Formats: sequence, structure tokens, C-alpha cells
Amino acid sequence: MAKGKPAITVVGTEGSVDARNQIKTQRLQGGVQGSETMSYFQNPEPNTYVPLGLPFTQSPVGIPVAKTEEGAKLRDAVKGAIERLQAKGIYDALITKYGLVNNMLKPPSINQGK
Repeated sequence: MAKGKPAITVVGTEGSVDARNQIKTQRLQGGVQGSETMSYFQNPEPNTYVPLGLPFTQSPVGIPVAKTEEGAKLRDAVKGAIERLQAKGIYDALITKYGLVNNMLKPPSINQGK
């Protein structure tokens, strides 16, 4: 209890949707959400959530392909397509449109997750 304030109670939820529902119904006063979902839900549910600062983690996601010769060809084709989208500015426009600027990954990589 810092500065005479009550301790925070941590409550587990069944997932992202449950956490948001509990905030909306005032059973919870705050929650931790991924930046990729929070930016999305601020559009269909305006004035419902207020993000506090910038994301404190990164969650890169990938596109898995089979570990075969055909999979390698598909992997390279997808990577090339993403590189072309980035070179033309389309990638940045989409990232900005959907509020995912903090999740931008440039240049695209292969097997570089941390």
C-alpha cells in the first residue's frame, strides 16, 4: 500500500473478450491487452477503453509454412510480397489504418523470433 492507497487486486480472466467485458461492466477497473487487439477495439467501441502509454512488450507473429522445398518456395514468395508492399508504402498505410504502428516489423525476417 504505497502512499496510503489500497493494494491492487489481480484477477485472472478467461481471455481478452472476458477482460474487456469485465471492464465494461465495471467488475474490473483495468486490464492488460495486446496492442494488436486494443487498437482494434477502440474503433467499434469508442470511448470505452483508454490505453496507458505505449505497449511494454512486442509479440511478433509469423506465417508458418511446411519445412519442404514447396514450403521454402512459398515462404520466399510471401516474404517477397511483404517486401514489395513495404517498398510501395502499402504496408505502412495498412499498419497505420488499423492502429498497429507499434507492431510494425521492417524488414520482414525469417526465423528471427526472440
